[in-house]
Amino acid sequence: MKRFLSLLALVVVPAIYLSGETAGQPGMIGGSVDKMKSCCFAGPVSPRDETWLARTDFSVNWEKLPRHIKVHYRSYELYSLNTIQPLHRSDDLHDTFLAYAGGGLRDWDWNADAWTLGLGARHLSACNGHMFGVAAGYQNADLRRVDVHGPGFNVEWRTPYTVLSYGYSWNRLHVGYSAAKHFLHHRKEANVSTLDLAFQVPYLPWTQFTIGKTWYANKIGRKAFKHHRGLALTRLEYGLRLNLLGCLAVEAGRSGGLKSNHYYRAVLSFGRPASNEYTLVDGLIGNEAFTPRDLRLYGAAPFAHTRAE
Repeated sequence: MKRFLSLLALVVVPAIYLSGETAGQPGMIGGSVDKMKSCCFAGPVSPRDETWLARTDFSVNWEKLPRHIKVHYRSYELYSLNTIQPLHRSDDLHDTFLAYAGGGLRDWDWNADAWTLGLGARHLSACNGHMFGVAAGYQNADLRRVDVHGPGFNVEWRTPYTVLSYGYSWNRLHVGYSAAKHFLHHRKEANVSTLDLAFQVPYLPWTQFTIGKTWYANKIGRKAFKHHRGLALTRLEYGLRLNLLGCLAVEAGRSGGLKSNHYYRAVLSFGRPASNEYTLVDGLIGNEAFTPRDLRLYGAAPFAHTRAE
């Protein structure tokens, strides 16, 4: 938590200072500030105006693996590059077909990498009040002697106020530590089911709070909601995302699955994506407790659990 608060303070103070400057008074760093403003401080962007770079981001994750997975080398940093790009969009922005990809390195170690690749689609209802999406792909995460990989899918339902998402992955494992082998009972499969609900923190439209749960499973269906031999995953997962600038967000929370532990993340986009509809520099307090979202802006928004991590 201290690391998250320090990261937040280092970003918020300069953001508030720079957002208060006018275009004719660029401040001490002159033209560099103007370039930063054009990238990070510009107002909301329409889907047709955002660039492919705006849908690409660089992130740094700070995490720890639980002791029942790893006794040594538990702490790590993951540096990753992720992108999501529309392959086709209808003229009314109600139908979007897209592709996503990402890759990363843990502590800049080429022998400890993570990557993801997949396709997705979203459909917005005629009343603009409901958006349905589905994505399918393949993920790999090398956690240093604990390699997790396999295909998976995500489905989601968006409203102007909430996002409900469900994900399922068929994971194959290669485990190096005997402690981890004991935890998994020498199993070569550890399929994971996730269910998450995201919504805005009241009166703070630039925030998103997510709460969810993770289950181990052998088969999809009813068994997906049973714990693996009664182990672990009894606590809820949660996350808080703060869109500080159009191009910068910070996140913190507790993740589920095999990496069940607390995490901190900084995400820098190469432009302002349309899905960053509200940011801190656009205004601190909203006019109502829950500000409705324009779902037409979220056709190419990232799916939950599809980042390289």
